[in-house]
Amino acid sequence: MLLIIARQDTMSDALHAAVERAFPWLDVRLIPEAAQARELAQSNTQLILIDLACYAEFASLDDEARFPDPASTVAVMAPMHLDPDDFLVSRILSGAVKGILPTDVNLDIWLSILQIMLKGGEYIPPNLIRKLQGAHHRVADSASIQADLASAARPEAARRMLEKLTTREQEVLCMVAQGCQNKVIAADLELSENTVKIHIHNIIKKLGVHNRTEAAALFFANEKTPGVQA
Repeated sequence: MLLIIARQDTMSDALHAAVERAFPWLDVRLIPEAAQARELAQSNTQLILIDLACYAEFASLDDEARFPDPASTVAVMAPMHLDPDDFLVSRILSGAVKGILPTDVNLDIWLSILQIMLKGGEYIPPNLIRKLQGAHHRVADSASIQADLASAARPEAARRMLEKLTTREQEVLCMVAQGCQNKVIAADLELSENTVKIHIHNIIKKLGVHNRTEAAALFFANEKTPGVQA
């Protein structure tokens, strides 16, 4: 099975149909939210392909839901010229993410890369490899970053950490977790983009995380238990 976790603007119906035509022997499942992976996870899942906007939520799920089969490959769909944050860098370096499938290449190339991944191969765009090499020094201990996030992502710990945020910061974090850009958050909350940046900076500092992706992971972990509602 090929399990795709992606929003409509990343994985359109036409692209979904193109995948089914190119790989007719595969059971292709498309879901918009990572939490639904719990229901669809199967032991014969060859590849779990995840929209970058959904990855923080996916990473917060337990190992059983994320990796029903140890042989399953996990890859992320992202723009070719992605500037990866430290969390994604650590996931790639640790092998948790086996590749990046560019979302801004033509269909033939996209399907060719997908075929490589379905066969167990790995693909990282050349320009991203250079960025990973440059970012490697920022990730002094990728294992400790993952361990810290996993510990903080426990529901009760996440709830206590999110209690540090103001109501406005919780509102901003909720939209960040939904994958909204700063300009969208600013328009929806009637704030300036600069104010949104300040809120995000304060959120990251208060939660003790490295970036907005890790902050979003805490938000989704908190959704598993009663407590602060962002």
